[in-house]
Amino acid sequence: MPNFPGFLTARVLDDIGKAAFRPAWGSVLAEISAAKLTHRARIIAVVDSGITLGEMFGPLLAAFGVPAMLGGRVLLAGMKKISGICKKQLSPFTLLW
Repeated sequence: MPNFPGFLTARVLDDIGKAAFRPAWGSVLAEISAAKLTHRARIIAVVDSGITLGEMFGPLLAAFGVPAMLGGRVLLAGMKKISGICKKQLSPFTLLW
């Protein structure tokens, strides 16, 4: 049964993990946004929106358990592959890899 100390512990551990990951994520974001300087603000906004949506919908998916989380990951990976093929950045044969 969930209680206050359990929620507090989970929140502290989650925030520690985010704090440890922030410097690495900042360098990745800088590298991504440096590719096209004319679209730098848009790239950063889209990536940051994705982070925010993940933080918002992650706990909602967690309420349905591990199968829902894994299903969501499979769905997102499939959407990425389809998007890449539609933009002609990927060959259809990359679906096998």
